[in-house]
Amino acid sequence: MDAIKPVFKNLAQTHLLRKCLEGFSQNLNEAVNSTVWDFCPKHTNHGLTTVTIAVAIAVCIFNDGGRTFRDVLTHLGLSVGVFTEQLITNVDTARVADAISTALY
Repeated sequence: MDAIKPVFKNLAQTHLLRKCLEGFSQNLNEAVNSTVWDFCPKHTNHGLTTVTIAVAIAVCIFNDGGRTFRDVLTHLGLSVGVFTEQLITNVDTARVADAISTALY
């Protein structure tokens, strides 16, 4: 008991617990993982190539937004239609607005 008591007290500090309110997490890996699973859901079986591509796209989108995905599609010689462009713009706008509101919280 004496061995874990200091660890428990350290983890129970108010400033640390405040960061966990309303589901916020310090672990950015959770957010990146969530983005990966959007492209490659856990409940289905995928091969290594599919998972590798999903991770690459997720990291690009997580770091730089949907415009990066558009750039990848263009680089691959694929055309981006009007609806895809609108979706990318809407997702990026919502992403920036969410980041601003989180930063101001």
